[in-house]
Amino acid sequence: MKKQFIFTLLAAVFAVPGFALTCEPGTFKVVLNRDTVGTVNSDVFQQIDFKSPTSLESAIANGTAYHVRAGTFACRIAGDGFQIYAAHLAIPGYESALWVPDDGLTAAD
Repeated sequence: MKKQFIFTLLAAVFAVPGFALTCEPGTFKVVLNRDTVGTVNSDVFQQIDFKSPTSLESAIANGTAYHVRAGTFACRIAGDGFQIYAAHLAIPGYESALWVPDDGLTAAD
């Protein structure tokens, strides 16, 4: 629980307004519609039961997943994850790109 609070706090501190976010070539800007969990790789993403709070909490506690807040702007890496209903995102404030469920994203201008 303490780790989740710390990760949430860090995500809030490093949140970048969408208008200031510039995506690299080959990516496009998206915004998360709801709070979710982002995983460090696609294998971890496939192992998590996103409908199970226990599964989500376990992944966060193990450091293989992070809480990502609704309203977060990110750059979606095109072409990755379509076969597992995931989106590969470069999110400001995170050390590496994260995998999130793709049904919680909207294209951003």
